Amino acid sequence: MPKYILHGGNTKEPCLANDDFFKLMAKEANTHGRILMCYFSRESVEEQRETLLRDTKALQRFTNIEPEEALEEIFVEQMQKHNVIYIAGGSTELLMKRLKNIFGDDTSWLTKPSKTYFGSSAGSYIMARDFFSQHTGLHKGFGIIPYGIIAHHEADGWTEYQDTTIRQKPLLMLHETQFVVIETADASVTHNSQLTTHN
Repeated sequence: MPKYILHGGNTKEPCLANDDFFKLMAKEANTHGRILMCYFSRESVEEQRETLLRDTKALQRFTNIEPEEALEEIFVEQMQKHNVIYIAGGSTELLMKRLKNIFGDDTSWLTKPSKTYFGSSAGSYIMARDFFSQHTGLHKGFGIIPYGIIAHHEADGWTEYQDTTIRQKPLLMLHETQFVVIETADASVTHNSQLTTHN
């Protein structure tokens, strides 16, 4: 089974939890020798590059590996070459639109047994059964894992939406800077850092 490491958002915040997230990313990159970093959730090329540089700096505190930037026109080929993929946060709607433009309704690229997928906020949402956007409401994810997800749990500006939006359980309520690891056939959480779950 593939491994999914899902983060609640705000990876730029300096803290031990984010250090642990990038340490785990570096460990996987070192094991496989490379990592692909995807910023399709960011509107402009400039914003994508700026976020890539920030995340590369965080990652390279723990590894010398130079990440490869995902590009829409060659993403299929890049996915075939990489076993470690990071999908960054931003606009979930934009991210899903761009991925559907590349893959259509095929989600098998997210279920390859040999791969490790890191996602933050929007990158976590796409894996979910369903997810909640503060701006546009309830949406269906790609259904890779059998959970509804609310990222940024209990963060400022989000509290009024918590626990009232996604009714179907189980739910993962991912706090900012916190993450979970899912790597079992029944999709149970094998590691969490201060996660709230509703079963």
